[in-house]
Amino acid sequence: MNEIIIDNVTLQKRNELILNDINIELKMGHSYLLYGKNGAGKTSLLRCLTGLEKSFKGNISYNGEASVDQNVTYLPDTYSLHDSIEIGAYIQSFRLLYESNGSFDAERFGKTYDMFNINSFRNKNFGSLSKGMIKMVFITITMMKKSKIIVLDEPFEGLDIVMKKVLLALLIDEVSNGKLLIVSSHEVAEVYKQFDQLIGIKGGKITSILNREEVFTYEELIHQIL
Repeated sequence: MNEIIIDNVTLQKRNELILNDINIELKMGHSYLLYGKNGAGKTSLLRCLTGLEKSFKGNISYNGEASVDQNVTYLPDTYSLHDSIEIGAYIQSFRLLYESNGSFDAERFGKTYDMFNINSFRNKNFGSLSKGMIKMVFITITMMKKSKIIVLDEPFEGLDIVMKKVLLALLIDEVSNGKLLIVSSHEVAEVYKQFDQLIGIKGGKITSILNREEVFTYEELIHQIL
């Protein structure tokens, strides 16, 4: 089977409908771009998918099993950290954790670490880094965990155009090796053509599902979420 099935997922909080009857099938070896404006429901859907949000109605299954989160590595869109924490020590703490439970992916970690040239600022602390550099650190930490499913929430935010392309090439390479990639973003102009399927979301509802082979302009793509 090798797929995730999101079936009739609805999420309501404080009388506000966050997600409204979401139905999607996601297959291994494919890449998906979930796009929409801020507040559209992208992060809420990813939190449901990764097991961080459990109060939704409906079902999410991986290969027929109810649990997806054990197979997922997840990059959130926000982080809670102290400015004084040193980068190298912070990364090492996660490496030791993943090594201890057998989920450390040395090859993927090495590629990401070198790609972002983390070594050049590993002795600095978070308070001295730019937004883009902080994003690089957390992507590196995310990618060091072995997983079949890679879920990244706003990974391109804060990165310059060169780093966006380099990161996307790394991610697409993972897809070619059979991984399932789900990226959420509101910055899609430079990257959308590289994904197998584009999923538009607005007001907690799926507004369109477009395949890469379909002929459409960027303006038509964005019209789906306005």
